[in-house]
Amino acid sequence: MDIAQIAGTQASTADTGARIAADFNTFLTLLTAQLQNQDPLDPLDTDKFVSQLVEFSSVEQSIETNRNLEALIALQSSAQTSNALALLGETIVFPGDRAIAAGGAAEWRYQVPEGASAVALTVTDAQGRIVARGTGAAAAGEHAYVFNGAADGETYRLAVAAVDRSGANLAASARSLARVTSVTTIAGAPSLSTALGDVAFADVTRVIANR
Repeated sequence: MDIAQIAGTQASTADTGARIAADFNTFLTLLTAQLQNQDPLDPLDTDKFVSQLVEFSSVEQSIETNRNLEALIALQSSAQTSNALALLGETIVFPGDRAIAAGGAAEWRYQVPEGASAVALTVTDAQGRIVARGTGAAAAGEHAYVFNGAADGETYRLAVAAVDRSGANLAASARSLARVTSVTTIAGAPSLSTALGDVAFADVTRVIANR
C-alpha cells in the first residue's frame, strides 16, 4: 500500500477522514498478516513499515487538526453573527465620509492622530459643491461634527485635514454614522445593512445605542 499516494489524493473533508481511518485499519491488518507470514530467510523490511505507520499516523492527526480548526471557525462565525444581531436598530460608527441628512443636520465622527495642531473640516454636497467649512478639535482621538442647515434626505461628504506644528499633513479620517436595519452573512462573516450600504461587522468602531 502506497501511503504517500493515499495522503496526497484525499481532500480534507469528513468523508476523507473516514476513508483515511478505514485505510489505516486496512494497513494495520496487512502489516500484521505480512509479518506473520513472512519468509524467515527473506524477512520484510520492518523499518519501512514503521516509517509508513508513522506517516499514516501523521496524516490522520493532520485531518483531526483540520476538523478542530473548522469547528473553531464555525463557532467564531456563529458568535460574531449573534453579536451582530444585537446591533439591529442601533447606530454604528464606521470608516466613511458620507452622511444622510435628517432633521436638518448631517452628522459624522472624525479621528485625529497624535501630534495634530490644527484640523480643517470641509462639507460637500452630492454635486461636489462646498457647503460648509470649519475647524475641528485637534486633540488626538475621535470627535463629533454636525453640519446644520442640511437638506433632509440628501447625502453629504466630510473631508478632514490635519497638520502638525510644522505644517506637515497627518492622517486624519472621517467616520460615518448609520442605523443598522438588517444583518446578513457573507462568506461566513456578518454584514450590517444600513442606509449608507453594507458594513462589515469587523469595521464597526463604535456603537451608539438608543438614538
